[in-house]
Amino acid sequence: MAGKSKAGSGSGGTFVLPASMDITYVSRLHDEMCKRVDVDGDVELDAEGVERLTTPCVQVLLSLAKTLEGRGKSLKITAASEAFSAAMYDLGLCTQMEQWG
Repeated sequence: MAGKSKAGSGSGGTFVLPASMDITYVSRLHDEMCKRVDVDGDVELDAEGVERLTTPCVQVLLSLAKTLEGRGKSLKITAASEAFSAAMYDLGLCTQMEQWG
């Protein structure tokens, strides 16, 4: 089910992030997030199953959050896994995690 939208939460649904969010996934992540920028309401991502998160994917998420902010919306991360949270904290992005949570 990783990488699929599931019905529910908001008009755009919740996007379930995959287990591995590394350089091999960054292009696909960018494409998926671009689709969500124009959806009404906030963008919600389910990070429960993320086992690996690297800087390129974090950069896409930061860009998404900034773009949404400029449009009066926000990024929400639900059920962040330990690996997702640890990667964000390791990169010094504690504030962003708190804003997205």
